[in-house]
Amino acid sequence: MIPTGKDTVCFYRDDFDTQTWYSYNYRTKELTELPDFFPDDPDLASAILYSNNNYSFYLDGYFYFVDPTSNLKTVLKTDMSGNKVPLTPYENSSFNLRCYGTGLYSLPGNSQNETKLYSMDLEELASVPVPQKEAAHGLTEPFRLRGNYSVGGKIYRKGNTESDSTDYLFCLDPSAATPEWTNLGKLSDQPLFIREYMEGMLVCEPILGKYYYCLENYENTVFDLSTGEAVFELGELYKPVAYFGGDRYIGYGGSPREYRWVDLSTRTMSDPLKLPDKLFSLYFLNETYCVYTDEYGVFLWNFETGEETTIFMDKT
Repeated sequence: MIPTGKDTVCFYRDDFDTQTWYSYNYRTKELTELPDFFPDDPDLASAILYSNNNYSFYLDGYFYFVDPTSNLKTVLKTDMSGNKVPLTPYENSSFNLRCYGTGLYSLPGNSQNETKLYSMDLEELASVPVPQKEAAHGLTEPFRLRGNYSVGGKIYRKGNTESDSTDYLFCLDPSAATPEWTNLGKLSDQPLFIREYMEGMLVCEPILGKYYYCLENYENTVFDLSTGEAVFELGELYKPVAYFGGDRYIGYGGSPREYRWVDLSTRTMSDPLKLPDKLFSLYFLNETYCVYTDEYGVFLWNFETGEETTIFMDKT
C-alpha cells in the first residue's frame, strides 16, 4: 500500500500472470484502475514511502524508482497517468537511487565513481567526485565509498583506500555552494549506534525525520540518527508502527499481536484497537482508517467503529 494523496492509496493485485495497479479514494469510495506506469516486475510490489531506505518511493504526485528491466541502470519518474521521464546517470553502469529530503542522489555501483545530485525534476545539480587521500610523492588515492544513509538533509557514507583499510565517515551537504565530501574522522571514533548502523549491524525503522526505532540490539530504544544519541526508552510501551503527529502513535505488541494507541505524554496505552480477527497484511492510513488484506481481497476498515468497506474482492 502506498499513500498517494490526502484521501487516496495505491495498491496492486497479482494474478501470477499480470499485475494491475489501482488507486482508491477512501472518502468517495472510488476505485480506479491505473495505467501500466510500472515495469512488469514483481519486485516493485515492495515500493514503500520510506524513501531514504528504498529505491522506489512516491512523493508529491510522482513515483520514482530504478527500473529493474534496465538492470538498475535507469531511473524513471512517472505520474499516475503513466507519463514517464527516464534518466540514466552512469550510462551502462548500475546504481541505486535515494532521497535526501529536498532532492535525489544516485549511488554508483562502482565505489570510486562520482555521486550525482538531482532535483525532484531529475535536473542534475552537481556531480561530486569521491574524496581523495594524500599519498607519498605528492600523489593522491581515491576513497572507496560504501554504505549510506541520509538525515537532516545530509548524506553519509563510509570509505577506505586501497592502501589503508581504516574506515572513515564522510558527510556530503547538497545545499553547499560547492558540495563535496567532508571527512568526519575514523568511523571507529563515532558514537556506537552510528558505527553499528553504518556497518549494517542494526535493523532500524524511521519514525519521523532523524528519529529511528531500533529493532534489535537496542530493542525498545529510539535514536537520533544525526547524533547517535538514545532519546527515548519505550519500556513496556508497544513498538511504533504508525505516527500521524502529536504526542501519540499506534504501537503493536502482545501475543497474539494487537495494536494500541500509545500516549507519549502520559506513557499510557489505550485499549486494543478494533481490528479484523484474520488478516494477511495491514496498513494504517490515518487516525481512523486502515487497509487490510485477507484471502478474499482488500478492505477499508474503520478501527474506531469496526465498520468495513470492500475495496477489491478477489473471491466471492
